[in-house]
Amino acid sequence: MSKEAVVGRLLTRTDDPELIADGGDNFVAIMRQADDIDPDVAKRLAKLERDDELTVAERKRLLQAYENERVDNEDLRRVSKLLDESNDEYLYDDDVSIDELLDSVDTADLDNVHLVVKDDEGDVRPLLQGHYDPDDNKKNRGWVYLKGRHIHGEQMDDPDKSATDFFPLGQNIKGRDLDPAEKMTESDIKKMVYKAIKNSETDRQDRIAYDLSSGLKSQTGVSRIRVVVRNGRVRQAYPKEGDAVHKWIQEVGMWKDELENQ
Repeated sequence: MSKEAVVGRLLTRTDDPELIADGGDNFVAIMRQADDIDPDVAKRLAKLERDDELTVAERKRLLQAYENERVDNEDLRRVSKLLDESNDEYLYDDDVSIDELLDSVDTADLDNVHLVVKDDEGDVRPLLQGHYDPDDNKKNRGWVYLKGRHIHGEQMDDPDKSATDFFPLGQNIKGRDLDPAEKMTESDIKKMVYKAIKNSETDRQDRIAYDLSSGLKSQTGVSRIRVVVRNGRVRQAYPKEGDAVHKWIQEVGMWKDELENQ
């Protein structure tokens, strides 16, 4: 259904309770203001505004960026999910303004943001989908790199990698089930990265060593992680310590605990 048809239908039923469920008058205003905006995105933005998770000024700023072709529908869709506090898949720091978000992430990358958080020095640090190519390590970065190296176990036997630490999501690698202490998800990893950046300082090599809260520690079996920042963005993160953390040593082709028992 075209934007005009959707708006026309809604305007004819302004007293209909279903209109409120669809986003109310704000939804109609959004559909009117932005050409060809996705109705689902418009509903989500209107709901965020109604729930005080998005101010009128922020909504106008986003739509202005859309009208100026700085962002497209996919970008707006991801921003609307980032701003939704009930969404565990993508995380957004309330201290980051819409302008800072738009300035910190290239337009081409905005729809690939997994989390965005401001560090203790006031710099915005996003985690993007990124790039992972085992044959081109210099460009490896982001969520796909984190998953490839520290969840799926790619490059485990690479002689240039001394060891690989694994987040325990219950996966099977090299014949071992990396069971979580109780329960761990990819969303938990993102929460760990978010908290590390929010609550820690980077060292001279742009790395963060972060001790997790007792709640996350008992829930996941991970007690410490390391986050690596490059060029203002999260390059990767991996577990360092914890009862459920496993380490594969490439030099001898064994798990750390097996090596210690030799």
